[in-house]
Amino acid sequence: MTLGENRMILLVEDDQILRRDMREILSQNGYRVHCADNYRETEQILRESSMLPEVRAGLPEQVDLFLIDVMLPDGSGFSLCERIRREWDTPIIFLTACSDEESVVRGLNMGGDDYVTKPFRVAELLSRISANLRRSSGGKKILQSGDLKLCRDSQILLRREGETWNKVGLSKVEWMLLEYLMLHRGKVLRREQILAHIWDEQGNYVEDNTLSVTMSRLKKKIGAFGGQPYWEVVWGVGYRYVADVRESTSA
Repeated sequence: MTLGENRMILLVEDDQILRRDMREILSQNGYRVHCADNYRETEQILRESSMLPEVRAGLPEQVDLFLIDVMLPDGSGFSLCERIRREWDTPIIFLTACSDEESVVRGLNMGGDDYVTKPFRVAELLSRISANLRRSSGGKKILQSGDLKLCRDSQILLRREGETWNKVGLSKVEWMLLEYLMLHRGKVLRREQILAHIWDEQGNYVEDNTLSVTMSRLKKKIGAFGGQPYWEVVWGVGYRYVADVRESTSA
C-alpha cells in the first residue's frame, strides 16, 4: 500500500487558486484532502474532531498530516501548530513564503515537523509529505473499519456491539487474511496473490477452495456495517475491501 492510499491531509491555505491546485495534485496522487481557508475554520474542525461520525457534518474522520500556511487572514499558522500539538502528534508541514532561518526555527520549535517554501516544486512537496508520513506510520497499530478494530500488535479483533467492544475469536489465518485485505483497501486482490501472502508464510500447501471457505467463515464472524459488506467478490479474480479503513496508534 502506497503512502497516498487512504491518507487524509488537512490543507489550511487561504489562497483560493493555490488551494484548488494543491487539492487536485494531492488527490491525483492518492490522498484524501479536506480543506480550510483560515484559522477559525480549522479551529472548528479541531474542536469537533472527537465527535461521533453522524454529528461531525462531513469533517474528516482522521487527519494523517497537516499542511498549514504560516500567514492566515485571521491568525498565524504557528499558533495553529501550538493548538494542534496540545492534543495530537500528527505530522505538520508549514507552507511559507519566508525562508529565513529565524522563521524556520520558530516553526520547528513550536512542534512543526517540516516546511516547504513557496513557490515550491510539486515533486518536492510530495517528497516531504511522503517522508513525514513514513516516519509517523511506524506507530500505526490499530486498523479501524466500521464496527471493527484490528489490533496489529496483539493480533486481536474487536467488534463494536452497542456501546461496548467485544473480542472476536479468529484463527491465525483469518486474522492475517483480514489484515491483508484492510491494508489494501480499494484494491482488487487476486486469489493467488492472497494465497501466496497468507499461506506461503505457513509453509503449507492449501487448495484454492480453502480461500473461499475461509472468507465465508470470516464474513459470518464479522458481519456487515450499515447493512453493507466489508468487502466484495470480484468474480473470477479475487476480493476487494470496500469499507473505509482508518489507522491510529491506540484503540
